[in-house]
Amino acid sequence: MKKIKQKLTLWLLPPLAWLVSKFLFWSFQLTVKDHEDFQAYIQSGRVFIGVVWHSRALILPRFYHWLGYKPIVVLVSQSFDGRLAGAFLNYNGFKPVFGSSTRGGEEALEELIEWGRKGVNIAITPDGPRGPREEIKPGAVRLAAALGVPIYPVTFVLRSDYAPE
Repeated sequence: MKKIKQKLTLWLLPPLAWLVSKFLFWSFQLTVKDHEDFQAYIQSGRVFIGVVWHSRALILPRFYHWLGYKPIVVLVSQSFDGRLAGAFLNYNGFKPVFGSSTRGGEEALEELIEWGRKGVNIAITPDGPRGPREEIKPGAVRLAAALGVPIYPVTFVLRSDYAPE
């Protein structure tokens, strides 16, 4: 029964999350700051590593498309949650690479290096789902050193000017 629930979840949730993230992104009054250098870098075709805190990753695929999408691979864990995230990323045109600091990390690092050498951009959540929260682990730095490419930290903040009367 658990396998059926997981398959159903993997089939239903990613397209729903894609739709919700698309709606949310386009419903925001968007103010983007300090993105010009990053956007120019994306458009240049040179490889970069984008890092985002795990807790702020849902809207970023839409933002990446807004900046000027180029092919990108994303490191996600091998857990069920990672498979779910990978399916969501597929809906956004991204390629998941499965591995983490606790399982399959070295193999994933090698695969990311291969993608980077082929000219494909890379995204990582350097704090991962288990944390420590908003504390970078060495994987992104090792990857950037191996490829000789810059790391671009990317984030977003939601702010509401709505004040109930």
